[in-house]
Amino acid sequence: MQLLCVLLGITLVAGAAQVRDIRELLPTSEAVRPWAVSDDPLVYKGDDLYKLIDGGADVYFEYGFIRAVSAEYARGGDALACTIYEMADPEAAFGVFSYSRGSGSRPVALGDGGFEADLRIVFWQDRYLAIVESFAPGDEPARALASVATVVSRNIGAHAAASLLLGRLPRRRLIAGTEKLLRGPLTVGSLLYLGGADVFQLEKPDRVLYGEYESSPAATKLFLAIYQAAEKARRVRADVRALFTPERGYRLQTEAVGRTYWMKNDRYVALRHDADSLTLVVDAPSLESVTALIGP
Repeated sequence: MQLLCVLLGITLVAGAAQVRDIRELLPTSEAVRPWAVSDDPLVYKGDDLYKLIDGGADVYFEYGFIRAVSAEYARGGDALACTIYEMADPEAAFGVFSYSRGSGSRPVALGDGGFEADLRIVFWQDRYLAIVESFAPGDEPARALASVATVVSRNIGAHAAASLLLGRLPRRRLIAGTEKLLRGPLTVGSLLYLGGADVFQLEKPDRVLYGEYESSPAATKLFLAIYQAAEKARRVRADVRALFTPERGYRLQTEAVGRTYWMKNDRYVALRHDADSLTLVVDAPSLESVTALIGP
């Protein structure tokens, strides 16, 4: 864990002790009046997560799911839900948070980072991901979301400061809010599909940083795969390079030491190999734009 924190820039900050019962993180009725807990909270462990998330549980398992708790709150005819996921570590909590963040979300100052969109507030803090969502529009439910989320943050107590995205991802023309931390083939494959291949062959503690960059007519995507072993980075480079074939419509443009460039449908793809990492740029509009991201 300490190695990963150093590698990815996550610093743990002393806070509350480990919570024995995850239900203690939920706001009590007294803490959020006039809203009140409408039923007993439900705790989910292991495969029980499939009962809570229909079709999305595998992503949480890929990041490192431990357990979750969910409760509903009511005020008159209005209702809202609060769900808290405990992940394996702060990196996992940040990762699943970043993966769930969409382009239409608005940042909010909660926990160690948060956003709001579509009548819900999502934030990560320490090793937890919290989602508070309303089932009805209106000013009162919207205010309640913020109130419930604030109590959850206070109950968690501990914090983790993440600066990984400020380090190795290029910053110029990066579209704010598109940064993601990916841990496995499910999350990578949802953003980069190459015939179903496990492109970066991630194993713990391998990670991929992802970001989108301003370009026209579509954003340029950058994947930065970081490996613990330099030998694996070299081996995976050969496998990734073999995916960009003429049969898939990719035309080799040029190749230099540590760099390979292709073109498909007037957009450029580039692969760069460094000692412990691979950088893959997809959908770049020009060679100049690729160079701006990965260097000459």
